[in-house]
Amino acid sequence: MLQLANILHSRGFSITVIHTHFNSPAESKHPHFTFIPISDGLSPAEASTEDVVSRLTLRNSNCVAPFWDCLAGLLADGPITCLITDAFWHFSQSVSEGFGIPRIVLRTSSISSFLAYDAFPVLREKGYLPKQDENDFKEMAWGLANSMQPFLWVVRPGLVRGSEWLESLPSGFLEKIEDKGRIVKWAPQQEVLAHFAVGGFWTHNGWNSTLESICEGVPMICSPCFVDQLVNAKYVSDVWGIGWREERWREGLGE
Repeated sequence: MLQLANILHSRGFSITVIHTHFNSPAESKHPHFTFIPISDGLSPAEASTEDVVSRLTLRNSNCVAPFWDCLAGLLADGPITCLITDAFWHFSQSVSEGFGIPRIVLRTSSISSFLAYDAFPVLREKGYLPKQDENDFKEMAWGLANSMQPFLWVVRPGLVRGSEWLESLPSGFLEKIEDKGRIVKWAPQQEVLAHFAVGGFWTHNGWNSTLESICEGVPMICSPCFVDQLVNAKYVSDVWGIGWREERWREGLGE
């Protein structure tokens, strides 16, 4: 979305980014944009729930009023050419129609995600929208340590069920890696992938990550979890031949 905003700005458009506090953009990296935060009305418990569908539903319900007020304030200062919104934020359609503002929907996921998102309720019911399992997390940690290769590992807070951040790291792991690796909560992914020192990308194969890796010419080790990641990983490994699915790599080792 921000890449599209940069392109539009280069063509003379004035850009205002309306966002919630959740996963808010780095304003300092885009000083030529105006950023306006709005409340999504979620409690800490609601914001941290593992139920992805529930979070999306609540945000689409809670954001209507603050989004309306935000647009009303902007319109008081001048006309708005159009709204460009993520496909997930369908609440913005009724608001844009209320103000008579054209709306363009930007869908940043792959075509394979259409059927997967339709199946979200079933996936949720059957427990197929998981967090990282602690045993898998420890196995990944030892895999990185035993590779003896330098690495940058992004571990989001709350990634592992029952853990706030790095509590699930196996005993002795940090001593094993010494200065060969660094663990962070967030990294500018495309900038990292563009660095000459990066030789590979171990990824869950979300569509954005897959595209950025392709654009920067970085081969992938694919560890998909759910939704379109599974299809993306199959294309990367079996069709395009620019990566390797983890289970096939294990089979190659005779495991």
